[in-house]
Amino acid sequence: MIICGRFPFLHTVNVAWLLRAQAEAAVRREPLEMVVRFDPTSDAVPTGMGKITEHLDFLRAFHFADTVRVRRTDDPEFGNIPIPGLGTDSAAILDPWYNTLTDHVIFPDPDRFCSVIDSLPRTGVVTTNGCFDILHPGHLATLAYAAHQGDTLIVLINSDRSVSRFKGPNRPIHSYRFRAALLSRLAPVDYVVVFDDDTPLPMLDRIRPQCHVKGGSFLPDRIAAETRLLGKWGGQVCSCPMVGTMSTTAILERYTEPPFPV
Repeated sequence: MIICGRFPFLHTVNVAWLLRAQAEAAVRREPLEMVVRFDPTSDAVPTGMGKITEHLDFLRAFHFADTVRVRRTDDPEFGNIPIPGLGTDSAAILDPWYNTLTDHVIFPDPDRFCSVIDSLPRTGVVTTNGCFDILHPGHLATLAYAAHQGDTLIVLINSDRSVSRFKGPNRPIHSYRFRAALLSRLAPVDYVVVFDDDTPLPMLDRIRPQCHVKGGSFLPDRIAAETRLLGKWGGQVCSCPMVGTMSTTAILERYTEPPFPV
């Protein structure tokens, strides 16, 4: 089976489409091929997210399809899984996906994560945090770097209210449920915990990681506060170099509001 689209970034409509295609391929016992259409006059992804090879690696990381390749075509009908229409009920597909992960890999209530904290070894625990509103290759680089700093990676994500306070009333683009479920598909991630505070400091104090990883774009005063906190139990803050110029802001400058291209 073949699913073909632009996939400039992952959002609720095209992820629901991918999940539906994945389920249909499983029922038919056929491999699923994900074909990415892009502008044949350029080898760059339209969003500015990097070279097409880098973008394909990004899409492969989520394991929605057995194979991912590019096709230089403008034909939206290539493939045998229809593109979802504007009236598609994405929530009907996304909600069960999220629900199967809740209180297992995803913890929307930090208090329910306490029992997991108690079972974790005192060494090898790594955390990182962010909004992760629109995932891009830069995020994957940070998560891979973080996972290599220890044995268990816990990703702390801002709740929707926390994102709005930090980024403004038009954010987040995606709910915490979608953001958490998408992160959970990535190999480096062991747990995703949602926090409602303005900073991850209260959760860091509860988890007490050996290492806390920051991405390339961070606020100096915040990393200073986190460094002081982790120093209380001998932990350290590490920074991951920023990858290229990839950012959620750059993507949203091109795609300002839904419906986003699939």
